[in-house]
Amino acid sequence: MGKWSRRGHCWGKMQLAQEVSCRSPTPRQRQPLLFKEDHQAVFRDPKGLQKVFGISLVLVLIGSHPDLSFLPGAGADLAMDPNQPLSAKRNPIDVEPFTYQSTQQEGLYAVGPLAGDNFVRFVQGGALAVASSLLRKEARKPP
Repeated sequence: MGKWSRRGHCWGKMQLAQEVSCRSPTPRQRQPLLFKEDHQAVFRDPKGLQKVFGISLVLVLIGSHPDLSFLPGAGADLAMDPNQPLSAKRNPIDVEPFTYQSTQQEGLYAVGPLAGDNFVRFVQGGALAVASSLLRKEARKPP
């Protein structure tokens, strides 16, 4: 079982005996570049150096003005209208209403303003829907 760690604004469930990936005080100091399907993530530090980390889960806490430059096309293809720029207020990520999983990218979830829920009171319901979806997926995995 991994342990949860928090550094700055980055949260990640790290494997035991692995280095914590987000040591910087702000998320802008370590930019995510790529999330691989083999549970690896590539980050770039302020000096331009890239480092690969083993991960099991990534939560990107971005607030209401997202910098999704680490996604192909800055996430525009995930929006409700892929022909328009992604915008938390005008063109949020298209998500399934009961799981908050992206309709375009399996395994990618969005809650809060990025999913079109612009009131804080809705975030808890979105987070609960994501947690429920992840638990159901985990229960379906073979031992």
